[in-house]
Amino acid sequence: GNYFKKVMNDEGLNVEIDTIRLYPNPENYKSIQLKVFDQAIQDFNKFSKQKIIIDSHYAMLMKFGYISGVPEIILDKLKTKALFLIEANANEIRERRKADRNRVRNYGFEQDIEDMLEKEKAYARFYSEYCKVPLHIILNENGKLEEAVKEFIKNLK
Repeated sequence: GNYFKKVMNDEGLNVEIDTIRLYPNPENYKSIQLKVFDQAIQDFNKFSKQKIIIDSHYAMLMKFGYISGVPEIILDKLKTKALFLIEANANEIRERRKADRNRVRNYGFEQDIEDMLEKEKAYARFYSEYCKVPLHIILNENGKLEEAVKEFIKNLK
């Protein structure tokens, strides 16, 4: 999100991170998306001996439909060792969105969130196959964050 905000502001597009999904033009968005990841990769290269964790969506629901969260051309540039999908059930996600006062959230209906979760999982599986790396799916249930973190760290090694 931070990279998107910076690149969009540099492009003269004063857009809040939570309204990016409303961006109307898929081609312009993809161009910005590539700039975002190119900038991130430049920054990552400064830490080439360390493990880097990229926090992104596998799929994003935009005004014009679903789009890949990380373009294939970027996947080709990353030296991916493993992929993680952190998820929760639709009701918990909806309640978390409602409780988040720091961001402009679209709460969505449970069915919309379930559809999003299925898309995320489908894109994550594609990325895993494309990069030939394992996909770890971790359930982050309410009140069980420490368990999810332990599972993440165990699989990160």
